[in-house]
Amino acid sequence: MKVILIGAGIGGLTAHIVCRRAGFEVEHYERQPQLGPAGAGIVLWPNGVKVLLALGLGEQLKQIGHNLDRVVTRTHQGEPLSQMPVGELERKLGAPVYPVSRTDLQALLLSAITPGALHLSAQCVRVEQTASDATAHFEDGRTATGDLVVGADGIHSVIRRALLGEVEPRYSGMVNWVGIIANDGLQPEHTGSEFLGEGKRCGLLPLAGNRLYFRFRRRHGQGGAVARRGTAAPTGGAVRWLAGPDPRRH
Repeated sequence: MKVILIGAGIGGLTAHIVCRRAGFEVEHYERQPQLGPAGAGIVLWPNGVKVLLALGLGEQLKQIGHNLDRVVTRTHQGEPLSQMPVGELERKLGAPVYPVSRTDLQALLLSAITPGALHLSAQCVRVEQTASDATAHFEDGRTATGDLVVGADGIHSVIRRALLGEVEPRYSGMVNWVGIIANDGLQPEHTGSEFLGEGKRCGLLPLAGNRLYFRFRRRHGQGGAVARRGTAAPTGGAVRWLAGPDPRRH
């Protein structure tokens, strides 16, 4: 069986490895001229870790993963609300919880795919299916035909649109700021923190290599850093936008 894969994010790269392990031929296409992960960090829970272990990537995953023992949730004023002993999940479910850098995870998956099978700068514009095969058509005139086409092409998926028609994403009203910084004593090793209140949420997770993954989330209409639907990325700097109209007050 020949599989045409569209999209080379974390899902697409993992699908590539799964298909190859199943003995399928894989042609893989990605619209970007070079791969750059969206976001900063991601938490791999035991079910996701088990997939990577089954694909033979356990040792590599240990190098980029950072065991998480617990997550402590507090109010925005620092008062404790709850504590989740996530370290116990490894004993109960047979796999740990790993916060990882998306860049590190993408590099791990890239190292495990078929050399030469991933084609960049390939914007899929439509797909068609017959009784015997499926074909992806690309912006530059190329086509790729296989037994099936698998869509892993993100929120504005051409493949999903071909199957379901136009699907408009629903704006949740939440805006996220994420990043990775040096963990210079800001957060205890193996402990995650979350702060909730006033329509805002802040999460801190330690990563391998003495780094810290942070995420700030605010709901539209909660004052300061708000964003209406369709708001473009800030040109004056995300820090000033996050702080609000007058950063000196924060």
